This record gives sequence, C-alpha cells and structure tokens, in this order.
Amino acid sequence: MDLQLDRTKEEEAKAAIRLAVKKELRGKVPFSELDKLLKEVIEQAEGQYVEWPIVG
Repeated sequence: MDLQLDRTKEEEAKAAIRLAVKKELRGKVPFSELDKLLKEVIEQAEGQYVEWPIVG
C-alpha cells in the first residue's frame, strides 16, 4: 500500500487512511469487524505520529 499524507490536514489524512485500509481488507475481513479495525488503525497511526513535526 502506497499512502502519502499531509498531516496538516488531519481529517483528510484520516479519510485517506480509512479508504486505503478498506481497500486492503476488502474480502479478507468480515464486514462486521471492519469498523473496529479501522478505529484501531487510526488510533495506532495517531499514536505513532503524535510527535511528528508539522512543517507548513
């Protein structure tokens, strides 16, 4: 998966992550579990990049 994000646009970045994860997991994960997994991925991304410098 190739995903490039602009952290200065947080909501757009989250939407791009959700879309990329949905595409990657389509057919591999039951639909009923998808929302839970998306939430976990977003939380992990936020935690990993919380101290990432924002250059504008």
